Amino acid sequence: MGEPLCCAALPSATKHSYNRDHRGHGTVNMRVLHIITSLTGGGAERFVAHLAPTLATQVAHCGVMTIYPTAIPNDVASSDVDVLQISRKGRYEAAFLARMVSSIRAWRPDVVHTHMKGGTYWGRLTALLAGVPAIVRTEHLPCDVHDRVPGTALADRFLNANTTSIVTFFREQAEFLARYENFNPSKIAVIPNGIKHGPPPDATAIADGRKRLGVPPGFFSIVVLGNLHRHKNQRLALQAFAAMSADRRRHSHLYFLGEGDDRIALTAMAQDLGLNENVTFLGFRNDVLRLLPGADLALVPSTSEGMPLAMIEEMSAGVPIVSTPWLGAKEMLAGGDLGLIAQDWTPSALAKGIERVFDERSAFREKARAVQAYVREEYDIGATARRHVELYERLLVTPKVA
Repeated sequence: MGEPLCCAALPSATKHSYNRDHRGHGTVNMRVLHIITSLTGGGAERFVAHLAPTLATQVAHCGVMTIYPTAIPNDVASSDVDVLQISRKGRYEAAFLARMVSSIRAWRPDVVHTHMKGGTYWGRLTALLAGVPAIVRTEHLPCDVHDRVPGTALADRFLNANTTSIVTFFREQAEFLARYENFNPSKIAVIPNGIKHGPPPDATAIADGRKRLGVPPGFFSIVVLGNLHRHKNQRLALQAFAAMSADRRRHSHLYFLGEGDDRIALTAMAQDLGLNENVTFLGFRNDVLRLLPGADLALVPSTSEGMPLAMIEEMSAGVPIVSTPWLGAKEMLAGGDLGLIAQDWTPSALAKGIERVFDERSAFREKARAVQAYVREEYDIGATARRHVELYERLLVTPKVA
């Protein structure tokens, strides 16, 4: 399974109804189709690539529709997930909408669940035209108003009114989103993200991580994990590193894991701040989970987030967290019990958190190990999938809210 299905290979559309009975092997008898721009890229794509195969073990049929051609991640390719590639030929091609509608009708979903801009707009519109019983939208950047498509207020109002439920990750994000987009708050479902957890790193894994990072002996290693894009705000990480005391900074090294549009500007900024000897840009790495145990601190300088998978991976690896106070950080870090939250977005505030972990690194590492058990249970992809199934079941037996 997991191979792309062309429209001709799909079964013809027939009338169907959702059955709440559970099959003998434990799955719920429903058909769930996720719609997303592609399956390669940032956190939203990675999340769907992990969620869909897990859902496929909990519901009778799970599929993923991608609007653009995409590589298929191994987890999806080796699962019972149907992949429907619409293969839009460019931003000016309109015929893809008809292909989406016919493919959705042919696949016969009980639930269409949309992600990212392509899913938010084209996915919901075509699901509505196809007569899908329940339409769900996950907003992966609920509080980043700069990421919104301009001039879509009317489309947002129409589509939100015809969406059965809107998912986000934390209660304060849900309140902001309902207020900002002016829709009924009862449509909101709060479901935290989850990941597939590997084994907790031991001393050997930590030593291997430090070797892979290239940490000099005795140095304090700081990682910033994520695509080098505006809302990730890596400029603040450089400014905060520069604001540390000279002695602490001389014995620290800052590593950026990720690639993106800001790479050139960030490299120039590091040079301008005189940080070149203590800053390394490692670019995209496919061994991130092996690198993370080698970090003494994970820095999250974002202006806004949804629920970053990178942060879950860092906590799962037993790495202490210092984060900016983006909307949701307080809930994710339990008010500071699971990691430090800077007072504001100033370099001095973030540097203060870094220096505290630098000075008390053994205590913070021990506390981070204690956090692992909570994160591995609460932010596990299996638990996240079960919460989604529970939501789908409620939506399919409850009248839609206007």
